[in-house]
Amino acid sequence: MTYTPHRKALSKHLITIMLALNCLVAFTGAISADAPDILEQLASPRTLERLYALTQVADSNDPQLIDPVLAALKDKDENIRLEAISALHSLPSSDRVRKQFEKLLMTEKSPRVRAKTACALVRDYPASAPNSLLSWIAREVKRGRNIQVALEFPIGPRLQGDADKTDDLGCRVAHNPDEEARVILGLLLQNSTRENLPEVRGHLLDKNPQLRWVAAELITLSGQTVTSDSVSRAVADNDLAIVAGAHKQLIREGNGDSVPILVNALNQYGTPAMASHYLSSGNPELVSAAQQWASEHGYRGYEVSKRSSLEWGKHDLKNQIR
Repeated sequence: MTYTPHRKALSKHLITIMLALNCLVAFTGAISADAPDILEQLASPRTLERLYALTQVADSNDPQLIDPVLAALKDKDENIRLEAISALHSLPSSDRVRKQFEKLLMTEKSPRVRAKTACALVRDYPASAPNSLLSWIAREVKRGRNIQVALEFPIGPRLQGDADKTDDLGCRVAHNPDEEARVILGLLLQNSTRENLPEVRGHLLDKNPQLRWVAAELITLSGQTVTSDSVSRAVADNDLAIVAGAHKQLIREGNGDSVPILVNALNQYGTPAMASHYLSSGNPELVSAAQQWASEHGYRGYEVSKRSSLEWGKHDLKNQIR
């Protein structure tokens, strides 16, 4: 991993905090995990004491701590807010906590906190999380935000039920809006299924190409298909966003007329994953386009060619290709 000066400084800051916490324990004795003690420490004017109290919530697992931990989501210190999100995972889930997470995703100013909030929603409230993440993306896109930077985000392991994997998607290192967009879009694409897929087909008609791309991706990733009318309209209108989002579906269908626009979509919206699908398709024109794209973007052929087993004109796949 390459550490930038900003991350080096952040690492030193976190180390300093942990050393200070250890000193606090050494001077005051081991802080009890009993709820009354934690409540008192959470009300402390000292940031380090509040931070340490939040780390003790998991040991207590007392429902009466929910309100003060929720209140910590509004703390002026970013590290307190981050730790409060972690602490809530150890407490009983509830609609009240979910709604607070959804509100935090929309109102929080820190990209790091927003990214971790998105991870918490996926981890603890998987049924409703895709709707919440899509709402965030739609709002940001309509505000003029470019989330296309997320297209080359290397999506990590799925997060279902494994709290330890939240860092795999950079939830603690989203130091800027671009990194945050990678995290949230990656989470949305990973966790959309037939059961929890939001009503996104309307976004295929959105004026913003980013939303059309996201909608097409979500539909195909969930095991559904973009309607033939939508695909025909996209091809006729040269709508590269929808073609890029639905490229796996078009490869499976194997219609030769779609090859030119698939090539154009790769050049406009290409990612390593998309190139790997083209390489494995077996279609000579798509393979050639993918090889050229990989070369122009600094990827060796083997870095993308082994990612997929998607084949041209074959519908009988046992698993969705991600």
